[in-house]
Amino acid sequence: MRGYKHPLRRMLPEAVLDADILGKNSGNLVFSEAAFRALSRTGTEVTVSNFKDLFGEVDRVNAEFDAVVLPFANAFRDSYLPTLERFTEFIRGLRIPVTVLGIGAQSDLDYSFRPLRRVNDAAKAFIAAVLDRSPTIGVRGEFSASYLRNLGFDAVDVIGCPSMFMAGSRLPATRDTGPLDAGSRVALNLTPGVRLPGLVEHHLERYPELGYVAQGNFDLRLMLWGVPVRNLDEDYPRTLDHPLFAEDRARMFVDASTWIEELRHVDFCFGTRIHGNITALLAGTPAHVIAHDSRTRELAEYFDIPHTRVDQLPAGADAGDLLAESSYAELHAGHAARYARFTDYLRVHGLEHTLDDADAAARMDRRLRKLQLPPAVRAANGVGAIALLQRAYWSHEASRRAAAALESRVAELERRFASASLSRQPSSRKGDLAG
Repeated sequence: MRGYKHPLRRMLPEAVLDADILGKNSGNLVFSEAAFRALSRTGTEVTVSNFKDLFGEVDRVNAEFDAVVLPFANAFRDSYLPTLERFTEFIRGLRIPVTVLGIGAQSDLDYSFRPLRRVNDAAKAFIAAVLDRSPTIGVRGEFSASYLRNLGFDAVDVIGCPSMFMAGSRLPATRDTGPLDAGSRVALNLTPGVRLPGLVEHHLERYPELGYVAQGNFDLRLMLWGVPVRNLDEDYPRTLDHPLFAEDRARMFVDASTWIEELRHVDFCFGTRIHGNITALLAGTPAHVIAHDSRTRELAEYFDIPHTRVDQLPAGADAGDLLAESSYAELHAGHAARYARFTDYLRVHGLEHTLDDADAAARMDRRLRKLQLPPAVRAANGVGAIALLQRAYWSHEASRRAAAALESRVAELERRFASASLSRQPSSRKGDLAG
């Protein structure tokens, strides 16, 4: 199964950052864990891999595995083209079934195909390779389905994102937290590049208990090491002297389960991150998405998650107003049908699941508790001396390991160079040795 971090592997945040385990964005943790939970049944062994090490091992995959499951997000986009092409080449070499979960196209808020023109050929090749080994391909929402049909493919199923089915057929009831006031705990999430002038400042003043849930690798680097986030707009919190960090209001998670658990204690969650808000809904906390592109809009529309287009967000928008405008009736009323569609898709693809198995879910939760997963990451200026010393020690050890690896690599290259030099030297002739 494609995934960045094995849900049952305990990793410190420093190690997660060092190895790029999040795939740049911690939202990947949520749908990966949901897919892992769905497939982890008695008698089934699920191996989680980001596939970087498997692209050249297609024969081994064919020999050792019964199926390949690929949960995706917005894979049809310019910046993902090299990886998409590598997946296509890999899939073409497979002789076992392939199942794609929730792949999507990334475009603007108006669902235009124009930004996808450079992706078309690579998308066609990928989809064709999948459909040679799969009855259908599962996409995130109606826009992505229309994109694939526009490319000439009809074997398309709209199944949403696995993350929304983490709790099975019964989505946790959304709590009625009442109107927000100065004592309310409000969680905010933000996406770099999405302009929301004055929104952070307004909510810092209005809600003293406001908390910020960061999701990017650059956020994690800032919080652990104080490295400023560069080349982002001025509205985004980029340095440790920003009030969200300076006042110890920011948190980041390297495990989906700890993230969801933290949001159980929040009164309202809102912002531009789709999985930042899905985690709140999985915790039973009301959430509202500020949709800023096709990927956030189509998932919010498919699952009936309350949302507002960023270009229709009124000046001075307030979390209290967004909550008051949010209804969760359709979210819950439509969940059973969406769940049935998702599980039917798994069945047609020959994948048995545990989504209706309460015992399996309980076993998974017990295993997660035993791991004692690391708590939320806090900014360096919000933790104590012991935590800072531990981070400094990690930095020292990481530098030592990197230096040792570099020294080993240099020595290996020197050996190869010396060997190559010897092999190029001309051989002596008998006549040259005559006295």
